[in-house]
Amino acid sequence: MDERQRGLLRSWELGELPVEDFRRSFPAAQLDDPAWLEAELAEALRSGTSEALDDVAQLVLLSTARNVDLKNRLLVTPGHRHHQAIARSLQAIADPSTVAFVRRALQLGYEHLEYTASEPDVITKWFSWLLFEIGTREAIEVMREFAGSRDQAVADEMRYRLAKLSQ
Repeated sequence: MDERQRGLLRSWELGELPVEDFRRSFPAAQLDDPAWLEAELAEALRSGTSEALDDVAQLVLLSTARNVDLKNRLLVTPGHRHHQAIARSLQAIADPSTVAFVRRALQLGYEHLEYTASEPDVITKWFSWLLFEIGTREAIEVMREFAGSRDQAVADEMRYRLAKLSQ
């Protein structure tokens, strides 16, 4: 991402640039190109800076492309501050490929999500809703798996969401 593109992203973040203007000004050939976004993610991971990862996560979310593979990876990548937005975006897509990444996110625990200032039960809701919306046998199996978690907040939320399946 060049400095002009970073400036556009900063203007959007600060509310100085409406999303429509951002999309019109940012080269769509890049913003909606998964290969370009993948290269940006690789570069951000190499740089090791949270700012670079935040930028890429925002670009992936601002893209009009589905970017399921990138969103799945960002869901389990620490170091950025957009996990909830990524989870919500994946929930809207409800792609079965996301189930393995949700399992991984639940296995990782929530230490890297402390920036959200959310309690574990709230964070677990992101994932339970995501699995619920996907609704495949594999997604339900992950909910059942974590309904037996030693973490009571995780177990309670997964049991609650499983009960909603039968309603």
